[in-house]
Amino acid sequence: METNPEVSNAVTSTISNITDLDMLTDIITNFMPLDLHKKCEYMNEFEYKLGANNLIKDINVELEVINIENKVDDEIRENLSKEQRDYILRQKISKLNQELGINIDKQSEVSRLSEDIESLDLPEKTYIDEYNQLMIDFDIKSKLDDFFNNSPFAIKYDS
Repeated sequence: METNPEVSNAVTSTISNITDLDMLTDIITNFMPLDLHKKCEYMNEFEYKLGANNLIKDINVELEVINIENKVDDEIRENLSKEQRDYILRQKISKLNQELGINIDKQSEVSRLSEDIESLDLPEKTYIDEYNQLMIDFDIKSKLDDFFNNSPFAIKYDS
């Protein structure tokens, strides 16, 4: 009952005071998310221990379903949070670049060069090697550009 927030405190207190196995099984069955046919089977079961054991099995199945749902919800929440953080960081970087007057669209340049490599119709290994080299070269070029453009000795040209 602690696992399922849909079970109210009133139900919990009602169940805790029942000592008759048949009545307890009937009450719990009413609150279980079972189809009508299954609930009727429990209500019409005359062997109380058999009915209680079957109900316990169904409760365990329901607990497993709830645990899986919780796990999936947690994973989705975690992924969503990461995506939101990444989006916010990308937006901040973009805004900072705009404020600083940096108009380098690195992604479009990498995409253009990558398309050029793809158009060469190279074997897969060669393509991968060339693409990796492109990324290394582009990273070095970007760092050099940043260094020379932001250096105190950089020559500034007015346009």
